[in-house]
Amino acid sequence: MREVGEFLSGALAGAMTKAVLAPLETIRTRMAVGVGSKNISDIFIEIIEQQGWQGLWASNAINMLRIVPTQAIEPGTFECVKRAMTLAQEKWSKEECPKVQIDHVTELYSQLDFSDC
Repeated sequence: MREVGEFLSGALAGAMTKAVLAPLETIRTRMAVGVGSKNISDIFIEIIEQQGWQGLWASNAINMLRIVPTQAIEPGTFECVKRAMTLAQEKWSKEECPKVQIDHVTELYSQLDFSDC
């Protein structure tokens, strides 16, 4: 159940971020391509006059198809890896640190001054 919540919260955060920043992204894209004025406020006015307020969110649906799944997967993956690393760290703190064998020489990590181990 926790994973579903992480997935949904990531998807919602991505969608909200993209929806709020879409007008700025539209203006930035027009400036980069060289369409219209070189001034942010002039481009803003041009878009409103030519396409109405909806023009500020032009191509937002396509961007949502890209952003929402990415943002949904990211927090869940982060939390899953964080839990696995925490469990491994707890296990290593209770037991002896793992041994490393290089060529026929075995050294313990604890002899190498790893403070996390």
